[in-house]
Amino acid sequence: MTQRFAELYLAGHPLDEPLINPLESDLSGLPRILVQAATGDSLAAEAHLLVERARSAGVEAGLELYPVPTHDFHVFWSFLPEAADAVQRGGEFLNA
Repeated sequence: MTQRFAELYLAGHPLDEPLINPLESDLSGLPRILVQAATGDSLAAEAHLLVERARSAGVEAGLELYPVPTHDFHVFWSFLPEAADAVQRGGEFLNA
């Protein structure tokens, strides 16, 4: 199943293509970004790296870490207080 999702996401593009992988992209010129990650997420290190790379490129970037164990924790907003908070803060970020 994971392989199929990866194939659909990549749509024939190589993994190191900037369009596919923001960690390989020139981030200069992007608007401000907010990255939210779970502390228990296996991709948390990449979240830190993305924010670091964005800031190095002159992009205003913020990182919010939530003490939850899973990636895509936002989908649990209806019963996980941290997820509800993250969704709320994301909305505030977009509206600011």
